[in-house]
Amino acid sequence: MTTWLSIALLALAAYCAYVVRLVVKNDTAEHGQKALQVGLILLFPLAGAALVHWVLVGQARDRDAPSNRYTDYPDYTEHEIPPKIYNDD
Repeated sequence: MTTWLSIALLALAAYCAYVVRLVVKNDTAEHGQKALQVGLILLFPLAGAALVHWVLVGQARDRDAPSNRYTDYPDYTEHEIPPKIYNDD
């Protein structure tokens, strides 16, 4: 029983250390936000680390996702005729 408890506590400490490392290396957060996130991890090790990890992964996913706001349309001059998109048949 003691061995399993030691392994669980060691795994929890490793996970918390991993998430703290992610917080410290985060370039988008300010110093105060990083301090609050690390404090949350230290006060509530499992729930705090899971919550902070979930938020950081979500931010990374949003930052790396392609944006569909802008589409590349070619610039046509007055003398060029744009290609026909629809058939008028």
